[in-house]
Amino acid sequence: VVPDCIIETDLEILIPDSYVNSSTERLQLYSTLDNIPDETGLERFIASLTDRFGPCPEPVQQLTNSVRLRWLGEKLGFEKIALKGGKMRMQFVASNESYFKSAVFGKILAFVQQHAKTSRMKDMAGKFTLTIENIDSVDVAVKLLQPLAI
Repeated sequence: VVPDCIIETDLEILIPDSYVNSSTERLQLYSTLDNIPDETGLERFIASLTDRFGPCPEPVQQLTNSVRLRWLGEKLGFEKIALKGGKMRMQFVASNESYFKSAVFGKILAFVQQHAKTSRMKDMAGKFTLTIENIDSVDVAVKLLQPLAI
């Protein structure tokens, strides 16, 4: 079982005060968002936000897409994804022999070979990481990883 994937970022992914001005309500929305299990639930959440507060501003779109990114990370066997400084660094779940023999890992290796200029894998003190450059938003990260999770 892959643990929850942790997302770290220096991007602005939040519910702005100007969109939902009650801090209590924002906290409830974050909690609800964190517990959504699938795409259908996420679409319902976005529709409910739009109904109540109007069209989602960019930071909220990035926030909801960060949930998709977390799901992709879990499917692809990452325990952590950091989006910082225009790079995405993914840390593989530690010491899982069967994972490194899986079709999913094979797809990731093929991706790295096809994108040798912008991606590289490293073993840093027993932690395998994959770094991909030129990732300036959560949207770009999701679009890049989605084909690998199919």
